Amino acid sequence: MNDIKVMNHAADNIRILAASMVEKANSGHPGGAMGGSDFINVLFAEYLVYDPADPTWTGRDRFFLDPGHMSPMLYAGLAMRGFFSMEDLKQFRQWGSVTPGHPELDLERGIENSSGPLGQGHALAAGAAVAEKFLEARLGSTMMQHKIYAYISDGAVEEEISQGVGRIAGNLGLNNLIMFFDANEIQLSTETSAVISEDTGMKYRAWNWNVLEIDGNDAGQIREALKAANEETARPTLIIGHCVMGKGCRKADILLLPEMALPGYLIGDLWEQQSFLDDCEYYAQQIALHSKDICVMFGSVAVEAGKLNEDGRVRKYNAAFACAIASPGSAKKGAAPPKTGKTALKTFGLPLVPTTMFSTSTP
Repeated sequence: MNDIKVMNHAADNIRILAASMVEKANSGHPGGAMGGSDFINVLFAEYLVYDPADPTWTGRDRFFLDPGHMSPMLYAGLAMRGFFSMEDLKQFRQWGSVTPGHPELDLERGIENSSGPLGQGHALAAGAAVAEKFLEARLGSTMMQHKIYAYISDGAVEEEISQGVGRIAGNLGLNNLIMFFDANEIQLSTETSAVISEDTGMKYRAWNWNVLEIDGNDAGQIREALKAANEETARPTLIIGHCVMGKGCRKADILLLPEMALPGYLIGDLWEQQSFLDDCEYYAQQIALHSKDICVMFGSVAVEAGKLNEDGRVRKYNAAFACAIASPGSAKKGAAPPKTGKTALKTFGLPLVPTTMFSTSTP
C-alpha cells in the first residue's frame, strides 16, 4: 500500500483542484467535494480496478456518484488519472464543457452515470450490481467478478428511493455492492438533525447490510473498511464515513459550504480571494518520486488478485495518480495530469494570497 503521508498529500491536491474549479466558475459546491477527497483518493489509488488504456473494459469495477453537485471531487480525481486536462477543469460549469455542474455519462472519461435527483445513484449502482450477478451466474466468476462502488450523501439517504434500494440489495445479498456514505450531517441549508433523527446504520443492518463506521477523512480507516468490504461474501456493504464538510478550509464544517464558492463569508471583507497550501508542489514531487515503485507494486497486486482480462493482460490498480504521472499517455484520452498547488492556481488565474485558508493533512 502507499505511504499514508503521500496519500494525504494526494487527497489535499484533489481538494485544492476541486475548490479551484468552483472559484474559477464562481459557482458550485466546494464543501462536500473537499470533505470526500480522502475516500475518492484511496478508492481510486488502491482498490478500483480498471484499464487506463481501455476505460470501457467490461470487467472493470464501476464507480457511481449519487450527489452530482460533488462533481469537482470526481473531475479532480479523474484528472489525476489523466482523463481530464487542466483546461477541462477550468471550464467547470461552462456551457458546452465536458465538466458540467452535475456529471453526465462519459465512459471514455471514467464517468459511469449521469447524476440526477438525489437517491438515483443508489438505484443505478444496485442495478449494475444485479446485472453483474446475472452475468456471473451465466459466464462464471472468472469472467465477471468486479465490484460496484457508490458514493452517497445525507440528502440521498433522506430520499425514499434509497429505502427501496437498500431493502432489495440486502434481500438479494449483493456482496458486490459497496456504498460509501459521506455522513457529514449537513444538507443543503441546515444540519440534518432538523429533518431526520433515525439511526442509519441500524436501518441498513435490518436490511441485511454489512455496516462499517469510520472516520471518513482517515486514509488508514478508509483503506481497512474497503478491504473488509471486498472480503464480504454474503451482504452488500455500507461504509458510514464521518467526514468534515470543507476539510482543509480555515472554517470547515459550516452550513454555507455546500451551497457556494468560498470567498467572502469565511473571513469577512479582509479576505478577497482564495489561497492554497504553499507547499503543494512538494506533494506532486513526492508522488512522482515514488511513482515507478508504486506502479510496479500495484501491478504485482493485480496479478496476485487474478485481475486479468480475456487477453491475459494485467488490470492495474491506480496508485494515487502516480501511474498517470509516470506515463501520462497511458490514459485513453492521452491527457497529462494537471499541475497542482501554486502552479495550478496560476493556471486557473487565481492569485496566491499568503493566508492560512487551508491546512495540510499531515505535518
